[in-house]
Amino acid sequence: MDAPKRDVEHISKPSPLPSPYQGEGEFPLLSEERARVRSRQRVKKKLRALTHRLLAGQEGIALATVLLLTTAMLSLGVFGSRSAQTELRIARNDLLSKRALGIAEGGINHAFGLIKGDLTDGLNDELSNEGTGGGLTTLGSLTTVSGGPDYRTGTLGSGTYEVWAEDTYDETTGTNDGTVDTDNQIKVISRGKVSGAERRIEALIRVQLGPECALITDGDLTISGNPTISGTNGCAHSNEDMAITGNPEFAVQPTSYETMSITGNPELNGEPLTASSNQPIMPIPTVNPLNLNGLNLAEEVRALSSGFRLDADCHIYQGGASWSCSTSSPYCSGGTEVADLTSGDGDGCQSFSGDTDGNLTDCKWNGWECSGGGGSTPDAEWKVSGNTATDGAFFVEGWVKISGNPGDSSDPWDATIIAMNSIDISGNPTLDIFTTTGNLRNILLVSGNDLEMSGNPSNSYTGAIYAHQQVKFNGNPALNGFIIAEDGATTWTGDPAPTCNSNKDLLTCGPSSVSGNVTITYNGLDTALSPPTLTLLSWNEVRN
Repeated sequence: MDAPKRDVEHISKPSPLPSPYQGEGEFPLLSEERARVRSRQRVKKKLRALTHRLLAGQEGIALATVLLLTTAMLSLGVFGSRSAQTELRIARNDLLSKRALGIAEGGINHAFGLIKGDLTDGLNDELSNEGTGGGLTTLGSLTTVSGGPDYRTGTLGSGTYEVWAEDTYDETTGTNDGTVDTDNQIKVISRGKVSGAERRIEALIRVQLGPECALITDGDLTISGNPTISGTNGCAHSNEDMAITGNPEFAVQPTSYETMSITGNPELNGEPLTASSNQPIMPIPTVNPLNLNGLNLAEEVRALSSGFRLDADCHIYQGGASWSCSTSSPYCSGGTEVADLTSGDGDGCQSFSGDTDGNLTDCKWNGWECSGGGGSTPDAEWKVSGNTATDGAFFVEGWVKISGNPGDSSDPWDATIIAMNSIDISGNPTLDIFTTTGNLRNILLVSGNDLEMSGNPSNSYTGAIYAHQQVKFNGNPALNGFIIAEDGATTWTGDPAPTCNSNKDLLTCGPSSVSGNVTITYNGLDTALSPPTLTLLSWNEVRN
């Protein structure tokens, strides 16, 4: 069955809007509107063409700009890389250079320590073997170089140091001898090397053989008249006051710990002398003959075949045999007796089998005679009044008086005299040290009390002089060596001179003094009683 039909309202379609492209016959527009539209279209077209042409013209410039910027960035990168590498090389070279300098310093320290342990013969042996001898011998292997310098090589970490010694051209006249040290100073050179880096150091070292000055006292000191104190260590020092009068001459500035007074016209190397007070104390050992710097001098004498003990009872015992000496007593005991110079004790003056020449005349033995003794202190008087005396080292349990003239310039009296009491030399002996080796080397006189030296000897004395109390030098004696006066600063059990006016005191508590025309020449002297010291004076780096 067919569906019923509905009535449908027909709506007509709207007419299309007019288009400018439609024919003018259908929807006419104003002619100026069409012209404006077409003009805008032409302008847009021209702008597109112009833009295309402009962009087409800039393609080469952009490429060049990009290439230039890229090149600049690469160059900056390369420069930065090279700069970083350079900085790294500089830092590494600086580090290696500093390590080489440290290694060179290590070489100096090594050499200094070795030389310090080899000072008994000064610095000449270090100059031997082209500057590689002496204490440097054990530093390391030796390398010889044609034309020099030879050197010894040591190692420190990954580096090495090359060390040798050189003279300081110290001869005052003539040609320098590079193998001989005359001023107690040498140069030590160390060349440090590591990984191609090298640094060189030169150090100036000085050995002091013996004390710093020719004359040192622990008490007051008076210098008057016309004495001359010369040499590389030609000075005087007091650990208390010093008074200088007259016309003394010094090679080195004298000093005092307390005050120094000057009157007259004293000179220092030809120039007027000025006072030098308030200077440091100079060390002085305790002058105990039985314990001087740790050495029992009586035992040192006993160890020598030409050593003799002159005891407090006028008996003489020869060294090489056994005798006993306590550090707490002024007397020794035992030994082989070679002479008895007592009188009135039943023995008389007699010789013994140990006396090879039997030289006993008027109670004298080889120039020595004795009187007194036997008391509670070592006060036996041992004398040399003639012109002859036997050579040797003598330990005297008493005091010594030398009024004779033993020895001469061709045959001096070679003697080391160590007395428990005072020593008085008023004659004109030609006196020289007995030995230059061992613990008594270069010792001339040691007094357990005062020491006085006067007279007009025709020849100078040589050696070191020590006194427990004071010293007095007058007249015209000349000494090549040094003088130490302790001023009784320290006493010990059995000390025969615990005070300045003790038994056989010669100077009645007066200050130590040097007067007249005394001459003391001192260039350092090696003794076991004043061991040598080594000082590093300066060091500097040498750059080529």
